[in-house]
Amino acid sequence: MKDNKKIKSKGWFLVDKSNKQQFMIPSNRLVRVFCRSVMNQKGLSNYSMSVHENGQWIGNYMFDKLITENQAKITTNYKEVKNLSLSKTRSFYLNTPTSDDVDYSYYTFSIPGQSDENEKILIKIIEYEKSEK
Repeated sequence: MKDNKKIKSKGWFLVDKSNKQQFMIPSNRLVRVFCRSVMNQKGLSNYSMSVHENGQWIGNYMFDKLITENQAKITTNYKEVKNLSLSKTRSFYLNTPTSDDVDYSYYTFSIPGQSDENEKILIKIIEYEKSEK
């Protein structure tokens, strides 16, 4: 909320144990992946996101679960998440490789196996910078 007005943010995708998200990202790009945890669990201090490139594991990204000062909430009821609070926005960068035989790579975002069964994360992917070939 800003000056008591709601601000809607679009383009977020829900990731949970049963719902991976996969994106096709063009080669030779730097993208920023924004993450927000759905604050439905008490006592958990962090959350993790697993990333695979073309089926190969890249890594797990772990973030602190900090509530926002602006009291951000979800307005849609997809998978029964309406009115749940969101954590502060955290992010990381992915650099898509250049390849002679393909013009893109597939990136899959999921919840790691050791994470809580009810973990839900919202992600948003923004092309941050376009590199020259």
